[in-house]
Amino acid sequence: MRRIRVRRIARSRCASEKDSRIEAVSLALPHHMHKDAAVLAAQAGKHALVEKPIALALSDADAMIQAAREAGTILMVAEDMHYRPAIRAAARMIDAGDVGEPLYLMAHGGGWMRPRGWKADPALMGGGILMDMGVHYVRAMRLLMGEPDDALATRAMQIDTKILGEDSIQLLFRSHFGWQAHILLSWAGRRWHCPDVIVCSDCGVLHLWPGRNHIDLFSAKQRVVPQLLSCVRPASLAERLIKPQMQRVRHKIAGDDRQAI
Repeated sequence: MRRIRVRRIARSRCASEKDSRIEAVSLALPHHMHKDAAVLAAQAGKHALVEKPIALALSDADAMIQAAREAGTILMVAEDMHYRPAIRAAARMIDAGDVGEPLYLMAHGGGWMRPRGWKADPALMGGGILMDMGVHYVRAMRLLMGEPDDALATRAMQIDTKILGEDSIQLLFRSHFGWQAHILLSWAGRRWHCPDVIVCSDCGVLHLWPGRNHIDLFSAKQRVVPQLLSCVRPASLAERLIKPQMQRVRHKIAGDDRQAI
């Protein structure tokens, strides 16, 4: 199957090389075909947008990048997290010091999915849920927190036994600057309505919601009403009286955050 597809790409390359109307190609292919297709595109003088992940091996990624450099073409990976409105807004708030120093990031992604075909084979897919959609949240962590120094990955019992790659995984990242990040990914069931990214800082907590045009800030600087209610005794009564929305500041973002992951 792989050889047949590569031959088709090679045949189409001959036609596209002579067609000046074709300036770029989008490579929406199984992951194991990215390297050959991207190199062919570069040799044909065409810019290429390749779906994530860029390749299955670092050596393949290096070959793709080198081919594009030699041809003077653009090679871009279709990672969209840095275009996500909520991520961009949160990054601006963090950079401006509006939420203090970020110390913890928690991300929860996935949903009900049962991959089959090439996506169920790590040799063609490159892995499981982490390679498929977890890379988005790793990118979000890097944008909001920075580069980690250490990473730990662990998985429990496999739920979908018909795939060879992992269907659930937990990751823990740590930086020498003092922050940590935890990412939980699972295809076991629906994620339902909850923030998919939470950033905890020394001055508050940010909630990022998929498919929403706002982000929520729960500031350590409480509003007047929660401050007054916190004086109510017994403390259990105060906890019942103080509603989450009383401490929440909702920030609108430009455009709906239509992140479908």
